[in-house]
Amino acid sequence: MSGKGDGLRPFRIGQIISAILLNAYILSYLQHKIIYTGFLKSIPEPILNCYGGPLSVFACPIGSFQQIIGIRQIPWLPIGVFLLVGIVVGRMACGWVCPFGLWQDLLNKIPAGRKSWLSFTLIALIGAVLAAGLTALLKAPWWRVYLYGWLPFTLVALLFTRLGNRDIPARMWLGGFLASIGLSLLVWFRLGASLGVVIGVVAMVLLSLTGRWFAAITAAIAALPVVLIGPTLHLGPLSGMVLAIVSAAVLAAIVLILDRAVKVTLPATYLKFAFLLIIAVVVAWKTGEPWFCKLCPQGTLEAGIPLVLWDPQGGLRDLVGWLYYVKVGILLLVVLASISIKRPFCRLICPIGALYSVFNKFSFLHLKVSSTCKTCKLCTKVCPMDIEVHQNANQLECIRCLECKYACTPRKVQAKF
Repeated sequence: MSGKGDGLRPFRIGQIISAILLNAYILSYLQHKIIYTGFLKSIPEPILNCYGGPLSVFACPIGSFQQIIGIRQIPWLPIGVFLLVGIVVGRMACGWVCPFGLWQDLLNKIPAGRKSWLSFTLIALIGAVLAAGLTALLKAPWWRVYLYGWLPFTLVALLFTRLGNRDIPARMWLGGFLASIGLSLLVWFRLGASLGVVIGVVAMVLLSLTGRWFAAITAAIAALPVVLIGPTLHLGPLSGMVLAIVSAAVLAAIVLILDRAVKVTLPATYLKFAFLLIIAVVVAWKTGEPWFCKLCPQGTLEAGIPLVLWDPQGGLRDLVGWLYYVKVGILLLVVLASISIKRPFCRLICPIGALYSVFNKFSFLHLKVSSTCKTCKLCTKVCPMDIEVHQNANQLECIRCLECKYACTPRKVQAKF
């Protein structure tokens, strides 16, 4: 179930108001400014909302967090915001304030399943219109836009709309996760930091959630050309094809030992902690660049696409490169996944959600389920994070939207300070 009949609950009204207020600087379009840079931009908002959006009023806390880490300083102000919000209300900002949560909730209301041909057709037509617009604005060859953009998008849209309502995998595999890190480091060393980070982000999601034979084979096959590309790499007596085969075998062995033999797993939702620690902290510190922001689908939606299409001062379109198309591809995948999966970005990737989630157990605001609950599971059916509220109301994934409270007609779920 998708909770498609929730109407305008209080949390939905909060989402809409927040999306408008946090992106209300319409003067940027009237004044032909790229972004607002006034004093409010020094104030971090409590949720994910891109600093670089032309309508954005405040600073994204995870962007500020990375920028300050990148210059080797402690990001006291963003940390203070996270602590204050987390201690008082836990992850409630994700449910009531975050615009990207709103977009995912609305996308999940698109009818999906075996009889979803109307949904698929509309998505394909909208994609075709957007592709035509991009062809005209960016002056790109139309066949490339449709072959490399619209066609893959349409095929993935067909997959997700036909799958119907699904859930994320229950577990992430440690072997697949470690193989993705190893593959990322290989790419970083051989082809540069940018490709290394991009491959790492994609591999962390793909290999961690699949694991076992698929992850082992994929990591091994990917490692072979990476080692062989460029000048010959030497590691002691090993070089060339021998080193490539050994590298591939090591990655495959890590996966098979941990995923097939030992079977070490973690909850899939823990993947967002990896994005927080590895991408938003370690990579930002190492490169001095906010890499999560560079790939963030919310940033692409609010800043990357609007700025390139608008291009008020000219020249932005000339800067479009491969990384821009990767960003757009990530956004499209999140958009399409949100049709059949409840809040996939919030549950698997968002570092802000990871930070707030650790406060859910002891924040001032908490949920309480009555001991007389009949476990009808209506709370789970309407939950935008698809959690078992009746089993553990204050688990890490709860965004305190209180939808379970409003939907529980026996009034067995209560929010208390």
